[in-house]
Amino acid sequence: MRILLAVSTLVLAALLAGFVLFLFAGSAEDGDIGPEKSDIAAVKTEFAFTSSEECRECHPDYYDEWSNSWHKKAWTDPTVRASWACYRDQDCKTCHLPEPLMANGKFPQLIPRDDTDIESGINCLTCHISPQGVLGPVGREIEMADHCNPVYHEQIATDQQCWQCHPNQYDDWKTSSYFGKEGCKDCHMEEVERPLVPNGPVRKTRVHFWKGSHIITFIKTAYEYLVEPNGDGVKVTVANTDSGHFFPGERHNRALWVEVTFLDENKQQVGEMEKWVIREGSNLPRNIATMEIKADGKVEKTFPYPIEKGYVKTVLKFDFFYSQEDEHTRVLEDPKPIPFEKK
Repeated sequence: MRILLAVSTLVLAALLAGFVLFLFAGSAEDGDIGPEKSDIAAVKTEFAFTSSEECRECHPDYYDEWSNSWHKKAWTDPTVRASWACYRDQDCKTCHLPEPLMANGKFPQLIPRDDTDIESGINCLTCHISPQGVLGPVGREIEMADHCNPVYHEQIATDQQCWQCHPNQYDDWKTSSYFGKEGCKDCHMEEVERPLVPNGPVRKTRVHFWKGSHIITFIKTAYEYLVEPNGDGVKVTVANTDSGHFFPGERHNRALWVEVTFLDENKQQVGEMEKWVIREGSNLPRNIATMEIKADGKVEKTFPYPIEKGYVKTVLKFDFFYSQEDEHTRVLEDPKPIPFEKK
């Protein structure tokens, strides 16, 4: 009887150990940081926290940054909702209204959540909660209040989680000169030194605002714009120098174009303004191979002079949705007219 009891105990312990390993096991191969998306059904799990509001008291700086971010507005942003018909179904919810990525305790999974909390979009729980507790780039160093007890998880400190909702940018980045040197967080989550909690020790952490295309000054750090008058025409170049992925980065909606206008010596317009559409945004999937500037790449076009001598005026414009002048259009570059002389 004692032998049977001992054997049963060993079997139970082995099963329990196996289950724990299963919970924390990742699915990536050796060095592979491009996981496959999951098509599993929605998972309902009991978590230690159920709302980002519960994080606010201990992490006010992070909460305030997130509250002003586009991650928070991922599902409610009216301009995005107007541009995508898929907001009528589940397709967009997996990224814009997701369950916690570690909802099943394993490798990050994309699982849509219901509409009970649409205001928080992508929130604190999305990246930091699991059945095992709160996940972070470091584990618990001291006994925490209540039931926080942060658990170390290596993927929180990598680009793994960004890949889930931004696979195109991730794949672009892997082919760029930035791969292996700088990742998503290096550009989109600035590193700062501050207490993790009020009156706590100062440590290195990151800003939780996620700078992106809604900040024009941030877009302007990604490219170089060059206008070169030569003997027969003016050459306009847009080079993707520092984005680390295709430019513009978003796959369907973003638009980019150049407007070229020739002026006579009195700076009066000559002929019609020419519009060079580099990327035509759409609310439908398009052929992406011809629509963006590859990482470390460039596009250029020469516009012949219509007169012997005068000026050329160029404007580089960006739009969040389509290559038509509207309320979403932003001017990236608007240099003064440049003199030219045909040779």
